[in-house]
Amino acid sequence: MIFRKHPKHLLAIAVFTAGSGFSIQSLAQESEQASAIEEIITTGSRGRPRTVSDSAVPIDVFSAADIESISHTDTNNILQTLVPSFNVARQPISDGATFIRPAQLRGLPTDKTLVLVNGKRRHRAALVSIGGSGTQGPDIATIPASALKNIEVLRDGASALYGSDAIAGVINFNLNDNRDGGSLTIDTGEFFEGDGAMTTIQGNIGLPLGEDGFVSISGELVEADRTVRAEQYCQSWWCVDPNLPNFDPTASYAAAALDPAYQANFRSANAAGVSEVVQPWGQPQSEAVRVFVNAGYQLDADTEAYAYANYSDSTADGNFFYRYPGNGVIEDLRRPDGSIYSPLDIFPGGFTPQFKGNVIDFSLVGGIRGELDNGLTYDFTGRTGSSEVRYNLYNTVNPSLGDVLGQANTPTNFRPGDLVNEETQFQADFTKELDFGLASPAVFAFGGSYMAESYEVVSGDP
Repeated sequence: MIFRKHPKHLLAIAVFTAGSGFSIQSLAQESEQASAIEEIITTGSRGRPRTVSDSAVPIDVFSAADIESISHTDTNNILQTLVPSFNVARQPISDGATFIRPAQLRGLPTDKTLVLVNGKRRHRAALVSIGGSGTQGPDIATIPASALKNIEVLRDGASALYGSDAIAGVINFNLNDNRDGGSLTIDTGEFFEGDGAMTTIQGNIGLPLGEDGFVSISGELVEADRTVRAEQYCQSWWCVDPNLPNFDPTASYAAAALDPAYQANFRSANAAGVSEVVQPWGQPQSEAVRVFVNAGYQLDADTEAYAYANYSDSTADGNFFYRYPGNGVIEDLRRPDGSIYSPLDIFPGGFTPQFKGNVIDFSLVGGIRGELDNGLTYDFTGRTGSSEVRYNLYNTVNPSLGDVLGQANTPTNFRPGDLVNEETQFQADFTKELDFGLASPAVFAFGGSYMAESYEVVSGDP
């Protein structure tokens, strides 16, 4: 069964006039003496590319060398290291945020930062952060670092140019456009505690497309074990192990906690299999496969066709809080014959539900841009993107099912459902520089945009 939020169809026409502008696309030119680097930027401007020094707002441009110098391989963590105002947290036991981490720029919600790829708007992730401000932004982790030529961060609001989703700023990811060469890197390591081992394989290869085109293919494989930063469960209302210093033999829980059946089984409550701690706390176990393809072809001196696409498939396995026996959340049930059935009978030592998420992300962008003889530039673009989160819940019970199947057949694995976000947009942009004898030409820009978006909540097991 599918619950559908009615798609929204948007048609927008924009006209913009400016005497100056700024942008972001970095071309680092080094002389033989490596004396100067001049960065050319295009983000945030309707006009021609400008240098960083000509920009009217603060812009950070991070080259491929800057990206490679960071020990992290996740694009979210790379940005957090490079940009002081960018923040993203690891969120254990946080529902969908365990799998799609909402990022913030300048302390504002994730939907207040505009994310661009090659200057084109990135589709949003399927996760809506209902635990906070109810915001929804793109999943930056689906962009592999190996696909990036540079990253441009506009550290100021640009809502007048882009809309309300650029209040915090703009992040533009420029993709590799090499037509030859390539790279292959393998990163591996673990934490000093001896867990959380991670291996990342990233690569890129550039191929020629005819005489005047290129195809740049980048990929990423990631495997990461979970980390556990928790101590054994021992609270004032329940303590699992009488050998722990905080165990109170006079507490109300003592008799149940000392029961031999409980003591023989509580260590199996956590199905993660990485430690004896019944309540793990840390990074989830995860794996991911990501591919990004960027292509372009120079049709003539003034016309270029371009396209890029990505596919990302990632899975993470986290957990919820430990459910100890007699916690009051799961009550005993009375059978039709009057006997009592406890859903917790199949978990004599309590249980820790395991929460698994599969995130599938896809996008396709293509267009043609150029300049006419009269100096009018044009850019026609079409894009589509989708993000889907598939949830699985296991090592748990559903008391509402009762005992109709018998204890041996009571299900402990469930499919809560899926979230799907889809976007399609067609856009046309035009600019013309007008010389009024000022210090710099005025830029007259106009265009149109049509956008359709839909959001689906797909129900799982009844």
